[in-house]
Amino acid sequence: MTITLHSLTTGTFIPFLRNLSALLDKAAAQGHDGAALARIRLAPDMLPLSMQVRFVCDQARFGVERPSRRPARC
Repeated sequence: MTITLHSLTTGTFIPFLRNLSALLDKAAAQGHDGAALARIRLAPDMLPLSMQVRFVCDQARFGVERPSRRPARC
């Protein structure tokens, strides 16, 4: 079995992104306002949740794009 760079990177990022999506869906299902949730800071010295989510998504995107030298399909 050959392990490709694509399977290595996507196999790492997809479960994390699915878990993040499920957690955000749970928050929405409990009636949390999306705009208020995006502004919340998980700790005083952290960036808002919206930036934390963006960083996670960017890491996945760039983790696939850079080694392959091709844009990731979103």
